[in-house]
Amino acid sequence: MNITIITEPNFTGGVGNIHSAFLASDIVKELVREDRGLQIDQINIEYTDLLIIQNSRLIKEDLPIITSLTEASLWPAVIYISEELSNSELLELMRAGAKDVLTGTIILEELKLAIDRIRRRNKNLRGNSSGTVLAFMSSKGGAGATFLATNLGYILSSEFGCRTLIIDLHIQGGDAAFYLADETSGSSFAEIAEHESLDAMMLIAGSLKMETNFFLLEGPNDPEKGLRITPDHIDNLITVASKEFDFVILDLPHALDGITIRALDRSNLIYLITQPIMAYLRGLLTLIDLFDRLSYPHSKIRLILNRLEENSFLSATKTEALIKRGLSSTIPNDSKVAMESANLGKPITNISSKSQICISLRKIASELTGVNLNPDIKRSWVKSLFTK
Repeated sequence: MNITIITEPNFTGGVGNIHSAFLASDIVKELVREDRGLQIDQINIEYTDLLIIQNSRLIKEDLPIITSLTEASLWPAVIYISEELSNSELLELMRAGAKDVLTGTIILEELKLAIDRIRRRNKNLRGNSSGTVLAFMSSKGGAGATFLATNLGYILSSEFGCRTLIIDLHIQGGDAAFYLADETSGSSFAEIAEHESLDAMMLIAGSLKMETNFFLLEGPNDPEKGLRITPDHIDNLITVASKEFDFVILDLPHALDGITIRALDRSNLIYLITQPIMAYLRGLLTLIDLFDRLSYPHSKIRLILNRLEENSFLSATKTEALIKRGLSSTIPNDSKVAMESANLGKPITNISSKSQICISLRKIASELTGVNLNPDIKRSWVKSLFTK
């Protein structure tokens, strides 16, 4: 979900670590209110699912704003958190349209339950239009973005039961399919995206079906086929895909152009893949600076340190100090298993399901879905439980 938090200056109530109530796929924007205003003009209301307002007491000026927001549209839902509220103030907030009002000492689980109710409401009202779009990009060529994107997609589908599509958006040299199979579909996103009447059936027909819930749309085998593709074509392709799939994973080229930037704009989360090598980290810093200039919120960016050796000179801690950002995940180096997976064109879980790479990717999948799987459960049982 797209979540905005507006907090009163010096507010000390609420939940100590409010971010623990969110999923990894949530995009969170935080604002500090000025005077008694809510800075609604700084919020893209159309794309905001949840607005959380935190104050020490009810600010009366908030009531007509909440009413105008909730009467005009089904979204955003509003949760109001206050240290102290009278019964009459609580009623005023509910009449104004707040979906939940939390007061006094707030327990994290209480907030999670309130947010989960809104998630279920949004899913029921929006149907299949809320698929999560994930972009994978390397800080420098060869960092491992395609390998991680394809294998995360396979795990989301085969173990978490999520309907997943990978789109290889490389105009030249796209090879995502070869990490998963030794065949191709014969069509590509370039041929599919330019259709004005593009729909889900056409998208699925042009994709390579890997498993019941897992599809891959390849990049063109001839760069000339991609010359007619515009950012608007990509925009429409992502719109159609996100209505049909739980997760749409975009495998992006390292070079930035109009198509890549449009794909990044449309993504809920951007995974930047790097390695503990200075050349890769310099490339990472360049991309981070660019994303700051594009005004992407920090919560949208996920930094993954790939191929991390146990005794690497550039440890995870040193890397974080160098880039002045926290890492979202680290992927241990398991070159033997990774090489076998890539050479055979098979998902890494089919080579060694207990490898450290698989464990790390399952953790990311768990954060994205909010589902924790018992590793001892047999895959067939898990699939029967979660498959739609």
